[in-house]
Amino acid sequence: MLPSFCSLRDFGNTSCASTWYTFSYIESTLGMKKGERVLQVGVGGGMKSGVAYWTALRSHKDIHECWAHLEGRPQTEADLPRPISNDYKGIFDLPSTLTPEERAAIVENTSAAPRVTPAGQGGWRKDDVFRGSGDGSHGAAEVAEVIRLHEQSARAEVVAQ
Repeated sequence: MLPSFCSLRDFGNTSCASTWYTFSYIESTLGMKKGERVLQVGVGGGMKSGVAYWTALRSHKDIHECWAHLEGRPQTEADLPRPISNDYKGIFDLPSTLTPEERAAIVENTSAAPRVTPAGQGGWRKDDVFRGSGDGSHGAAEVAEVIRLHEQSARAEVVAQ
């Protein structure tokens, strides 16, 4: 798991190349010994997936240029922005220090924020999404109105700051 997280940390989600960045991390930091096996699994959107089962035919350690900044040193969980172990507790896992009254005030203030809805519609309805002539122009006036209201709301927020 650690090589995958290092790839994600340093390069982000690179789609189908993520498994190759991970594989090159292993070669660059840990190396491969003759006879070692690797199960390479990649999963994409929908039904896209790929699996490869590799066996090292010779011992190999080569620092790939994308991992040169590590200078061949394997990373540890402490090098990651967020640990990957099961016992990790993040800031959002901790009990709240807010009183019930403070939490209620936050909910009330958040709920009081202005909502942007199409003028004269009383808000979106489930049927609004499916309405139209079939030519792709359904709801164009409503969408334009929502965009206009969002721009107006954003301008009002800038003025208020």
